[in-house]
Amino acid sequence: MAEPLIVKEYESITANSAGCKAFEELKTFASYEQNWQFLRIAKGGRELKAQNYVGVIQTKSGVVVEILPKINDVNDDDGSVKTPQQYYVL
Repeated sequence: MAEPLIVKEYESITANSAGCKAFEELKTFASYEQNWQFLRIAKGGRELKAQNYVGVIQTKSGVVVEILPKINDVNDDDGSVKTPQQYYVL
């Protein structure tokens, strides 16, 4: 199984970032009316945009997209991205 494609909410997915076959499969997934809430086709079909959804999408052929929350964009002192280990319920 290939490594999952990891994106943040509202981030774009292109054929370059996902690979052509995976991109076309995700584009087919996004074209179904009930799936617009997960992925939206953008820029005339050249991009897919992750919507207000956090979770995992796996296609029938095994393409996996992991959509992380925007809050995941926390920079450490050395410039690397660090996933928060605790979330607080307000």
